[in-house]
Amino acid sequence: MSWVVTSQAVSSLDAAVAALTARFPDDAQVVQVAERLLARADRLPDEAARALSGALHEIGAAGTGTIRPTALCVFVGVLLLGDAEDYRAMGAFIRPLGHQRAGAALAAAGERLDDDPALPLTVDLIYALLRRSKIYSLVTAAEPDAEPTEVRALVADCFNVGYWVMMTGVDVTQPGTPVRTVEDAAALFSFGAGDLRGWRGQAALLAANPWAPYAADLQHLLEQAGMTVAAQRIEDITQVYRRRLEKHERLQVAQFIRKAVEESGLLQREFAQLVGTSASRLSTYMNGGVTPSAAMLLRIRRVARQLEAARRGLNPG
Repeated sequence: MSWVVTSQAVSSLDAAVAALTARFPDDAQVVQVAERLLARADRLPDEAARALSGALHEIGAAGTGTIRPTALCVFVGVLLLGDAEDYRAMGAFIRPLGHQRAGAALAAAGERLDDDPALPLTVDLIYALLRRSKIYSLVTAAEPDAEPTEVRALVADCFNVGYWVMMTGVDVTQPGTPVRTVEDAAALFSFGAGDLRGWRGQAALLAANPWAPYAADLQHLLEQAGMTVAAQRIEDITQVYRRRLEKHERLQVAQFIRKAVEESGLLQREFAQLVGTSASRLSTYMNGGVTPSAAMLLRIRRVARQLEAARRGLNPG
């Protein structure tokens, strides 16, 4: 994609930033990041400046909606300028949100800025965030007195959020093709692959059943390819999907117990007596705070069925 810088694009971005700061006068982070970006706008490619200014104009006119204005600015800053201050701005954006939420915000910004379904701009941003040694060298060169530990923390934040940008928007109904060889694993996850849909397709396979052997198989292939960091990220992502499913399953169990108690027509303490527990313990089962044992769950189900059968006998209609 060939981009050039034009005064018209810079002027449009200038107006967009003015609208943005007028809309959010008390949001210091938005104003600061936008103004720093504007100060270097003559280095932004024309098409990028136009895309960013259009998005910021919309936000300035209508409010943030689903896209954070700061996410748009740090996305463009890191991707197209890549100065130490852009990575600093990215770190300041990530810290209050956490890696997962910040990754989702950056992914949304990428979808707004890029009209290609393969999202090449987002892919390029991910590459820029994952290059740890480059970020460390860039920041320490610009800030010779910076504390090394603090710079390493910034590098880690950028690296981790890069993977969450990659995994945002995974659709379990559109899984990718399982990777079966070391060569295919290396090709898919190496820098330059440039296919966000392929990465997310692998995540969809993991999300569908994170306890299946495929997660371990994929990690093993990546380790054989010498891509230990990618293998660790697959492990991290698998653990996230496991926690999500476990939480969903706990909520389903709690919903079943609440329904059983409500349909019984009994007070909680009366139902608790029938299943051999206390009212307070039953309450924790009902709100999902505690998951009952398999034996207790079967007992609750059995008592609920007995009560239902008794009601049908007394009231056949």
